[in-house]
Formats: sequence, C-alpha cells, structure tokens
Amino acid sequence: MAEDADPRLRDALTQIARSAADLTGSACAAIVLVDERRNLTQVASSGADGGFPPAAALRDAALGAVLDSASAGHLHDLREESGVPPGRRGGLNLVGTRVPSSPRAQARGVLFLGGGSGAAAFSSAQEKAVTVLADAAGMAVEHAQIVEREHRHHQLLETTAKVTRLLLKHDDPGQALHEVVRSGIRQVCGADVSAVFCAKDASDQLLVIAVDGLGLDKAPVTQMSSNSLVGRVLDSGRELLSEDLTSVPGYNPPEEWREALSVMGPGMLVPLVANTVVLGVLQVGWRRDSPNARNALSQRGMVCAFAHQAALALQHLRAEDERAKLLVLKERDRIASELGDSVIESLSAAELDLHSAAGLSRQAEVRRRVDAAIGSVETSIQVMRDTIFQTRPPSQQGGLPVWQRVLDELDSVCLACGIQPRLVLTGQLDRENVASAHTELAAAVHDTLTVATTETSTSVEVTVRVAETELVLTVTDAGRGVGEEIPAAKLSDLERRARSQGGWLDVRRADGGTTSIEWHIPAA
Repeated sequence: MAEDADPRLRDALTQIARSAADLTGSACAAIVLVDERRNLTQVASSGADGGFPPAAALRDAALGAVLDSASAGHLHDLREESGVPPGRRGGLNLVGTRVPSSPRAQARGVLFLGGGSGAAAFSSAQEKAVTVLADAAGMAVEHAQIVEREHRHHQLLETTAKVTRLLLKHDDPGQALHEVVRSGIRQVCGADVSAVFCAKDASDQLLVIAVDGLGLDKAPVTQMSSNSLVGRVLDSGRELLSEDLTSVPGYNPPEEWREALSVMGPGMLVPLVANTVVLGVLQVGWRRDSPNARNALSQRGMVCAFAHQAALALQHLRAEDERAKLLVLKERDRIASELGDSVIESLSAAELDLHSAAGLSRQAEVRRRVDAAIGSVETSIQVMRDTIFQTRPPSQQGGLPVWQRVLDELDSVCLACGIQPRLVLTGQLDRENVASAHTELAAAVHDTLTVATTETSTSVEVTVRVAETELVLTVTDAGRGVGEEIPAAKLSDLERRARSQGGWLDVRRADGGTTSIEWHIPAA
C-alpha cells in the first residue's frame, strides 16, 4: 500500500484481501485502488509471496478490463501479459471484481484473487464471495474518505477560527498570514509550498509577505519581479490553475527559489481581494511526486476560503502600516511645528533685527560683521527649514518665507540699478495671515523699487511693517523726486495689486525731493 495511506484503511483492506484468499482457497489476493484517472493510489495484498504479479502489472494488464466490465472478470496466464520475469511465468488463474464506488467517492478499484499454478477456475460461489468482499472493500474505502473529509473540515474550521482570533486581537496581522500559509494551506490542503505576495508602493517589485514549504522560508528573498505569473494575476485579478505551473509561460520565480521550485507540479495563483481591491496573490503548489498532487486542483474551494482570510489579514497588515506611518508623520509634524513656531521664528526675528542694524550703521567694519552674522543666521534657518520640509508631508510644505522673498527682490533690483537699498522690517512677516499674501507683497516690492529708483537716486529705503490689521510697504527715494514723472501705467499696476487684496496705494512728495510710495493691504 502507498506510504501515505491511512493505516486504518490499509489494515482493513489487507484483512479483506486475506479473507478473500481464505474463502476462495486462493494462494494470494490484492486490492488495487485508483483515482478517477486510473492512477494507482493504494495497494493491499495478502499471501503474495513473490509469485503474485506486481501492482503495476495488475493495473496495466487487468485493471481496465475489470473496471469496464459489469461483472467479475476471469483472466488466465496474466503473467504472460504483465512482463513478469520468465522464471516466474506459468499458469495462474486470476479473477478480478470491481470495488464499488459511490458518486461521492474519489477512488475505485479491483479485488484480485489468484490461484496456484494449474489451479482450476473459480466457481460461481467463489465469485459471489469475492463480490461481497469487494463491496466490503468499497464501503471501507468510502468510510475512510468520509473520515478524511470530516477531519479536514475540522482542521479548516479550527484554522479559520485561529486566524479570526488573531485578526480580532489586532496584535500581529503578519502572524495571521503565516497561520494561513502554514496551518491552512500546508496542513489542511496538503500543499508542499505556499506564499503570499503583495505589490510594493511606487515600484515594479512584489513583496514576499509570508512563505512556507520547500525550505523557501530560509531563502533570503523579500521581493520578486512583477514581470511574472504572480504579477499577471495581481494585475488581472483572475486566478490561475495549472497541472504543471512551472511550464506556464511567464513562470519566473526568484533565482534563489528556482531550484527548490523545480520539483513543483500542480499549482494555483489566487488573487487576494478585499473590498473589490486586489491586495496581493496567494501561491499554492504541490510536488509532482506528492500523493496529494493527484487531487491538487480539486482543493480550489478550500484554497479560495483561505485566500479570503489571507486577504483580510493583508488588509489589516496594510492598515497597521498606514497607522504606523501616520503616527510617524504626526510626530514629525509636531517637531516641525515646534521648530517653526518657536526656534525659527526667533531666529527670523533676530535676522530681521540684524538687517535693520546693518542699515543704521555707517561704519564699514560694523556692517561687514553684521552681514557675516546675518549670513550665519540665514544658513542656520535654511538648514532647519530643509529639515522641516523633509519631515512634513508634501501638502504642508510651503515655499520660501516672506522675508526671504523680499530680500530676493531687493537683490534683483540692486543688480539692475546698482544701488543698495536700506531695509527696515518690523513685525512678524511669517504670520499665517501675512504669508498668504507673500506673492503679491514680493511683486509689489519689485514694482515699487522699479518705479521709485532713478539714475540720480542717492539712497533708497524699503520698509515693511506688519501691524495688527495691515501690512504696509513703503519705498522712499531720497534722490531726484519722481512725483508726476512716474508713469501712470506703473502706478496703476501697483494700485491694482493693492486693491486686489482690499488695500490702496499712496504716493507722497516731501520737501527736498524725497518721494514715498506706500502700498497698503489688510493683514487680517
């Protein structure tokens, strides 16, 4: 009998074969079971003592004839047809009758009885006794199959309950996945290997989430190419079943798995779907020489049941990953907010004070040192802002600070006009209600400087003042007054910008040729 046979069924069939031999006076007896494709599954014999034809010979020479017959078959000199060595050939009377199979049973077979050399043919009474014993063998086989189905159903319920408990505990969804591939697929379905894959974000690779069997769990593989059968199933959402999975076009396992998986025959690739979304793929395989391989594809229903649980576990695993990422982002945002609200704000205020101090000083050495200090502060602020932008989500990452945009516009005008304006900044330019108008303010600084400065300008002062309710930009030219000489089109552009923000423009000319342009917008 095959090594994987149920010991209780093996003992029962052996006893039936022995009883058949005793009742008929036969020298030997054998019960041969096959599957629906007539592949040999089990053999139980009694009294063979080396003279009985081997199982393969029985299958090839007599099995088909007996199974296709409505009654017991009478065969003579079977060894002449079965390839038994010439030294063991001779007269052998052999009778065979079918082991009955119910519609639910997966196996059927033949009870063979053989007499010694030269023995007479079996009588009708002996044939009836053989038929009764064949019926008993069929009942034993069906009972064993019922017991096996019940045992597997119990295993299915037990594993399902265990996985469900793991998912409800919210401890480790990965453990639930390993329970599916190990206890579910391997033990209940009798598979030799099972694995769970899922797509890797923003990558053409597939992640190996769980794997068990054929030593693959010890191979250093964490991902595989999406250009494979697994990737095809993940994209299409359609399952794939094959009697020889390794021969299907597109089969492309990781190099580290190739040798171990070369023994695989039947296999399935089942998409893991949760809420109509394909989250991953469950791969199940059986060795070609495995006794379970004969009925591997008939396990589809049970594999799909475990696939549903694997999909839920994978969904929980993704939710846990998203939750962990969210916690990290919240912590980063907290750190970034604290830096932005306190440290950077203080540094920005200090830098603005230094800019104001540099404008007030007339000593070159003092201005040089202040400018150096300003450069150091700017570098520190930029490093901290870069760090904040890396920790905050893209949706929360802003552009340059308001004061930096103002300085950039000043530098731009300085290069064009060859003059260094004096900058005075008062108030908090990085306040949220001010930062919302940073684009208009920067453009207004550029346009106002362009309008106010002339070739004869001796000094230009730029003042940006942030009050509780308004933001005021003032550009004062201490050289040749501009007055009515300012082109109306340029003034209208400045006025339009102010009005678009709910503000206004004011141009004043003082004694001594000094002209001031004030640009007002609400700050709240």
